Amino acid sequence: MSKLITFCGINPQLVVESLYYPVVLNNEHIDEIFIFLTDYTHNIMDKREIKKQIKNMYKFYNIKFSIPNFKFIIKKTSLIDDFERFFIEVLNDLRMIFNKYEDEFFYVSIAAGHKSVSIVFYKGVVLYANNAKIFHIISPDDFIRSKEFFPRSKDILKFIEIPFISLRDFIDYSQPLTNYIDIKKKTEDINKYLKKIIRPKKITIDLKSHFIKIGDNIIKLKPFNLAVYLFFLEKQKVIGGKSDFKDEYYEEIERIYRDRLKITRPLKLDRDFSKILKAISEIKKSFSHSGILSYHYYIIKSVGNHNPKHYILNIKKKNVRIIE
Repeated sequence: MSKLITFCGINPQLVVESLYYPVVLNNEHIDEIFIFLTDYTHNIMDKREIKKQIKNMYKFYNIKFSIPNFKFIIKKTSLIDDFERFFIEVLNDLRMIFNKYEDEFFYVSIAAGHKSVSIVFYKGVVLYANNAKIFHIISPDDFIRSKEFFPRSKDILKFIEIPFISLRDFIDYSQPLTNYIDIKKKTEDINKYLKKIIRPKKITIDLKSHFIKIGDNIIKLKPFNLAVYLFFLEKQKVIGGKSDFKDEYYEEIERIYRDRLKITRPLKLDRDFSKILKAISEIKKSFSHSGILSYHYYIIKSVGNHNPKHYILNIKKKNVRIIE
């Protein structure tokens, strides 16, 4: 059995649509639905009608599961008037739900008509969910206007699963958030921690065989691409592109190609930066296909908001072993 988290606006259609995805399309038994809604919506909602429509859907699709229990999370804070407070409250509600049912699987529904709530739901799942699936419901306009609670055909609604990275193991989820700054600080702390543990490995560059070795991964580069890589490694600084790429830089790359890589055929760059740019792109492609999870640490990247673009290779020379 699993659980479902959704949001209900003035139109309760979304609750039944959300249940349709796990139950009808995935044959999953949902025993509880956590419904977030405003105080106003809670007062006007016809709960018996929702249960009636769920029963109709189960009967139409011959679903043998029991009807799920409803749990309402009523929000009195205005989404419009005080979004930061709303954000904190919903995140803390999600934290409590995911903590209480830590070993349960959750389906979490988001929808285009509730963008702000969807953002908070996504953030809550990323921070606190242990085992969950987020899905986005896309309903055609004619179905929305029909006031039907569930489709009679499986090709009417579109459901898109939204992948996410769970950060639950990297944070203290026992303590509630107290203010909006808490969220920012928690996110910044996680980013710092992840950067710290995913440190670049030492690399070996074989000039004779034209490959770069990182752990057990070997990245074979064209001689010219390797010359460009070595140039940026030697510079250890930001280099301007296009018209900012100095004439002497072209000469240095030609010299590396000729003297260090021992390539006898002449290399003529003709002060054409597009050739450098092509090499940078091909280097990135070679690394991305290498199977290295954090390959972006080892590539030449554009930095800043410059025109023309500026580039840097952040690998420190002390972490590089070169075989001549």
